[in-house]
Amino acid sequence: MSDADHGGRVSEYCGLVGRDGLPRLVEGGKEWEAEPYRVRPPIPAKRLHAETLLRNLRSNRGGL
Repeated sequence: MSDADHGGRVSEYCGLVGRDGLPRLVEGGKEWEAEPYRVRPPIPAKRLHAETLLRNLRSNRGGL
């Protein structure tokens, strides 16, 4: 997902709080509440970048 309030950076979905989503940046960090109308699917180039970043992070952490 991509959140307009966080510069459109790609995040992963972690759950719900009421009607708001809980995204967290792919590279880690704290979740935040995002209103449904502010999130959207990421564009393909950003999604590919995020998937590559996540794979690199996992390989550097020993496969976590």
